[in-house]
Amino acid sequence: MTTAPAPDTLAEILRALLLAALLLVAVFAVKHLAPEHLSPDVARRILAVLPGVPAVYYANVVPKYLSPIGGAGCDAAAEQGRRRFVGWTLMLGSLGYVAASAFAPWSIANGLAGGLLGAAVLVVLTRLAFDLRGRRHA
Repeated sequence: MTTAPAPDTLAEILRALLLAALLLVAVFAVKHLAPEHLSPDVARRILAVLPGVPAVYYANVVPKYLSPIGGAGCDAAAEQGRRRFVGWTLMLGSLGYVAASAFAPWSIANGLAGGLLGAAVLVVLTRLAFDLRGRRHA
């Protein structure tokens, strides 16, 4: 696996602004469609799912945009495994957030969605802490 070259800063800022604009347009559209064309439950679920979309995107993209593997004198195989673990864990947590927001009973949807994404973040932080601890003792 090779890492993508470092993205141009301006292009990355424009991409982030475009994503933010799309989210704002989606919220505006749902707000104005809700009373006549969307049921309140569907509108509420769409608005609950929207924050998970960038989380899914960035969970997939960010590990690929990090500095090239092996540049800092570290074990390239271990670093690649760490990046894959972080990417997959955050992707699954983000997809769980989206699925819970979309399909879980509304009374538990918010707590379940936040819990799934929060658990993924906690697993990643725990793994990184153990990896860092292992490097210091090695």
